[in-house]
Order: sequence, then structure tokens, then C-alpha cells
Amino acid sequence: LERRHMTLDGQVVTLEATGTRIIFDGQPAVLSVCRDISERRRAEEQRLADARRQRDTLVREVHHRIKNNLQSVAGLLRLELGKYLEMNPRLETAICQVYAIAAVHGLQSAGPDEAILLSDTVREICHGVQEQFQRPVVFRLEDDRPDFAPVQLDKEEAVAVALVLNELILNAVKHTPQG
Repeated sequence: LERRHMTLDGQVVTLEATGTRIIFDGQPAVLSVCRDISERRRAEEQRLADARRQRDTLVREVHHRIKNNLQSVAGLLRLELGKYLEMNPRLETAICQVYAIAAVHGLQSAGPDEAILLSDTVREICHGVQEQFQRPVVFRLEDDRPDFAPVQLDKEEAVAVALVLNELILNAVKHTPQG
């Protein structure tokens, strides 16, 4: 059994108690031993915190590298635009999809929590579509309202949500007249 206790001088300690049932003078009793494991617990918590920081650093670096590689792929696809005009619409869609996925990985590399905000995702996708089509894409967020609460995307869902948003924004730009 582990329990935290406060000592008479106000210090919090973690005690580990073990016990066994015995017969003492013909009567059942419990023999128990308590030991202070506070230092062991603090060392374990520190080790876990260090491991989390190392993992977060690694995850951010991996997401950053993925984002950069995806942007390279999009650049290579851009070089193909215009070579076969009938392929341009498909290439443009693929480029925007790659940018959307890169945007998610870029946002994930920015913070250790790996969750990203829906508003940041939409903003990045709008920026990518604007760059691709050289047309203004306006994104406004009314975050000054008292009831505003940003929506976080789970890391497992972020890419799928980004692709859906990319498709919606891309279609809006494609099917909106210039100006």
C-alpha cells in the first residue's frame, strides 16, 4: 500500500506499507512495516518527465522533417504543371492535398502536446490554397467573443480533417469567379 502523508512539520512524504497477518498471544494481529519512498517517487517522476520531454522533442523533429519533405514533393509536382495541360487540375489538387498534410505536420511540430487547433489548420490551408492559385483566400476568426473556445484536433484525426477542409476550401476557390 502506498499513501501520501503530511508529517508534523508539514512535509509531504510517500510511505509504502506492507503487512502480514500473524497470531500474537493466540490472537490474530497484523504485523506491518512502513518505509519512506519519497525520494524514489521523486526520482521516478523526474525520469518520466525527462522521458516525456525527449519524446516530445523527437516527435516535433519528426513532424518538422515530414513537413519539409512534403513541401519538397509539392514543389516537384509544381514543376510538372503545364507540361500536360489535361493533368493540371489533378496536379493542382494533389499539390494542395500535400500542402494540407504538410500544414498539419508543421502545426504538430510547433507544440509538444501534438494536438492542433482547428482554426490554425484552416488558416494554414487557406494560406496554401492562396499560394497555389495566386488568389486571395480570406479567413476570419471571431475569437474575441467571451464564449469562444478553440477546438483541438486529435493527432489521429488531424490529417483526415485537414484533407476534408482542403477539399472544401479548394472547391470554393476553384468555383468562385475571380475578384
